[in-house]
Formats: sequence, C-alpha cells, structure tokens
Amino acid sequence: MNRYHYFFTLFLYLFSCKNNEDVVMSYVDVSQTITLNSPGVLFTFEDKFSFGVSVRDTVAFVMQIKTDTCLTAINIKDKAIIQSFGTSGHGPNDVNMPTFISSIDHSDILLQDGIANRFNKIEFNPSLNQYTVSKYMTYSHKIFRSGETNISQNFISGRTVIDVDYYPPIKNLNKRLDFNYIYAPSIALNEGKNRIIIGMFHFDIFQIYDLSGNRLKTCYLSDKCIPEFYKSEDQETVMQKCEMGFIRSFSTKDYCYFLRIARDFPNNKTKLHMLIQTDWEGELINAYYIPDEVLGHFFIDEQNKKMYIIRHSIVQESAVNEIFELVSYQLQ
Repeated sequence: MNRYHYFFTLFLYLFSCKNNEDVVMSYVDVSQTITLNSPGVLFTFEDKFSFGVSVRDTVAFVMQIKTDTCLTAINIKDKAIIQSFGTSGHGPNDVNMPTFISSIDHSDILLQDGIANRFNKIEFNPSLNQYTVSKYMTYSHKIFRSGETNISQNFISGRTVIDVDYYPPIKNLNKRLDFNYIYAPSIALNEGKNRIIIGMFHFDIFQIYDLSGNRLKTCYLSDKCIPEFYKSEDQETVMQKCEMGFIRSFSTKDYCYFLRIARDFPNNKTKLHMLIQTDWEGELINAYYIPDEVLGHFFIDEQNKKMYIIRHSIVQESAVNEIFELVSYQLQ
C-alpha cells in the first residue's frame, strides 16, 4: 500500500501559478463523425438496472443496482448468464454500488467501493467453479465517488475536495453549491506515458496533466464549453445549464476513450451520444456517433475493434417499462 501515491484530481483543477500561463487551449473538431451501425445484442435485462460492463476473454461482467447481487457474468459467445454474484450491502464481504476501473497496468477486473474506501477485484475460484468479489486493497484518504477513479502500478488517481480555487473557473458561481458534483471528473491514467487525461462531467472539455500535477493542455469541443451562471442560482439550475460533458472514460496503452453526451434537461433526455478517441497528447483519432441511448461504464476491445456498453430503451405500453441490453458496436 505504501508504494501508491494519492493523486487527487481536484489538485489538478486549482489555479497553479507555476503553469497557468503556459497552458495550451486547443480546439478539437469532432464535426466529422463516424456513425456506428446497429450493435449486436448479447443479452437483455428486463428486471435489473444495468449501468456498466467490463470484459475479459469471452466473459462480460455487468454492473447492476436494485438487486441482491450487483454483478452478472455473461458468456458473450453463448449469450447466456454464467452467474450472478457480489452481494449488495454494507457487510464486511459485501459491496455497495461499486464502479469498474479501467486500469492499464492491472489485468484483474478492479472495482472501487467508495463507501468502504477500498478496491475490490473479481476472482474465479476453479474448485467452486464460480466468481467471487474479494478485497484488493484499502485506502486511507477519502476519494469522492461522484467521479471516476483510476489506478496504475504506483499511482491512484482520484478526487478530494479542499478549500482551493477550481479549474476551469466558472463566472459568478455560487460558492455554496456542491463542487463535488459540479467538478465530477472521468479519469484516464497512463503511468508509462506520464499522463492523466480528465474528462469534465459538466464541461465540454478534457484536460491533460503529467503525474506531477502540471496542467499541460486543455482541449475544448464547442464554443459553450464552460457554462456561465448567476451567483444566486441554485444547484438544480446550474445542472440544467451544463449542456455538454464527458461522463465515462476508458484507458489503453496507446489511446484514451471518452463517452461524450449532450443533455436535454427540459425533456429529461440525452440528445447525443458520442465516443471520442484520442492519443495521450490529446490528438483526436476518431469521433463516433452512437445512434442509441447508452449509459454507464463501457469497455473497448482494441484487438477486435469493439465497444461493449449498456443500451437503454423505454418500452411503451408494456408490462416491462425499461430494457437494458448488453450490446457491442463495431469500431473502425
């Protein structure tokens, strides 16, 4: 545990005198997108709220809530459930709303349990012929759950809140609002390339840092990348003005992937889903338009050029109102 350095991303957001004047602002043009074809449906859940997936070999692990177990293992070739496991709860061996971690440096499937301040991993017990969730490590510092965490061989990248200024600045922002949520990040970490890329949940930008905390580059995708507010506005009003943002990330040795969305708050809808692929210097590789409503943690299989994700749909005039499907899109 002592070999890990805690790298809190809120430190990255503050105004730093040592590098603030040298930060490069770069426009990323994503107008030329590749529209993905209809995906392959691997499994359909009609009774479980699914919101994330990770894949190893031919097994997909789907994260779920509102159920006694929070994980389901699915054979993606046979399209059949292997096992449901991971007891949801607050007990010593339970897990409480964990999130997947897309670590480049760890082959295990890692989960963050922010409430218990620990990382878990999924293991297969050959003698019992079943999967289990076991404790991987605990961490003493508080890392907020409203944002993604990542881990490498020697670093944990997370987020804590201290009394500092935030980057990027928002004009007239009410200081009494919950900055935990407003500055919630998605974090991609590559220790080998000395890079962290942060996608901003309520901003249409992503930022590049080195592991010393120097902000190297800020990339914006639209003119209204930083929303403006009036000081008297409340939390709900602030959220409704955040039209674009990056909600999930996935790291590989050569590339960083982000799920970018456009929000339609008055109608309680998401009107655009896009997969952004960059290198670790922030240069755009591909921008994919996703013609479906997708959500949660996704997984990129670069060898077979596939994205695994959960597709969500509303079924009108049906006993089953919502459907969650594990699907795979073919990339280029």
